[in-house]
Parts: sequence; C-alpha cells; structure tokens
Amino acid sequence: MVMKVRIVLLVVLAAMLGSCSAVRITDAWKSADVGTIREGKTLVVNVSDRLQVRTISEDRVTKDFQKHGVDAEQSYLVFPDLQLSKKMKTKQIERFKKQIVQKGFDNVVITRVVDFEKMRNHVPGYTTANYYNVYNRFGYYWGTNAFVVHHPGYNTVSKTYTLETVVYNLTLPEDKQLISVTTSEITDPGSISSVSEDFAQKLVATILGLKK
Repeated sequence: MVMKVRIVLLVVLAAMLGSCSAVRITDAWKSADVGTIREGKTLVVNVSDRLQVRTISEDRVTKDFQKHGVDAEQSYLVFPDLQLSKKMKTKQIERFKKQIVQKGFDNVVITRVVDFEKMRNHVPGYTTANYYNVYNRFGYYWGTNAFVVHHPGYNTVSKTYTLETVVYNLTLPEDKQLISVTTSEITDPGSISSVSEDFAQKLVATILGLKK
C-alpha cells in the first residue's frame, strides 16, 4: 500500500513538472521564402489594447530576433499612437502597409489572440498512511491505529489563450508575401513578464528554424 501511495505521488509530481511551461507551439507553417526574414528590417507587432502587454511582448520578441541576427524593432516605438486592437478597414490596412514600407521595414511579424478558453477541472482526493512507523514491530498491529491522512479533492480553473503569429515579407510579390504562420497556446500565463520571455524564445526558434 505504501508503495502504491508513493507511485501515485511520483506520477502526480511528474505531471506537475511536465506542465510547468505555460507556452506551447501547436502548429507552424513556413513558405520556402521564410529565410528572407533575415534580410532587411523587421517590424514586430503585438495586437493588444493593453499597452503593458503590447510593450513587454514586443520587447521580448524583438530582443530574441536581434539575438539571432534579425534586424528587428518594436511597433510601439515606431507607431506609438496606432490602435491595433480596433478592426481596420481595407483602406486603413493599405495605408498602414505603406507607412511600414516608408519607415524602411521589409518584414512585419504580427501576433494576436484568436481564441480564449476557460476550463474547470476537478482534482480527486486521496489518502496516505504511515504504516511502517505504526506496524514496524509485531504486536503493535493490535490495538494501534494507522496514521491515516485524508487529502480532499478540489476544483481548479485553467485559462488558455490561443495566439496566432503571421510573418509577411512586403518586398515579395503580393501572393507570396505570407512566409510564416505560427499558432501557440498559453495556459494560465500568470506574470506577463515571465510568460512573454518563454513565448518569445519558442516563437522565434520556430520561425527561424532553430534547434530547441
């Protein structure tokens, strides 16, 4: 029985350790021209109505691109007044595209939240007992109660955000400008600062085809 309890605890611990990372890349597509992101200048955009989220995310992704030799810059520094969370009309999109090119950028990396899911989970309770210290000597078994502890079950709520990152090379022909699409999931992100670093590393590694 003691061995079974230990095995259960080890399985639970392994599951907890395996789920420590909140960021997971779920899908990725790249065209044959994806390597051109290393050429010219790249604008990093995070579509969010929260300035803190946009700033931290763009800083981390830009820094990671730069670390791997990509000439990148944050959009909030270039277009500080741009309200990216609002839906743009066709003319506004074309105007924004022209402004990007006029600012000297060849590529643009755009990340936005495309889905949000909230799930309730139940963690079942379990019982542990310290049999050895109670029954270790013959004779103690009679008239002695085992040290049994009941651990009640509890409910948890997990939040999962699905993000989509698209990369365009604006110097290529119109029908070939899309060079990468990456879908990722962030579960229970907690601190925006810590999760942004993990997200940036995995995103940039995926886009650039780096070994993880």
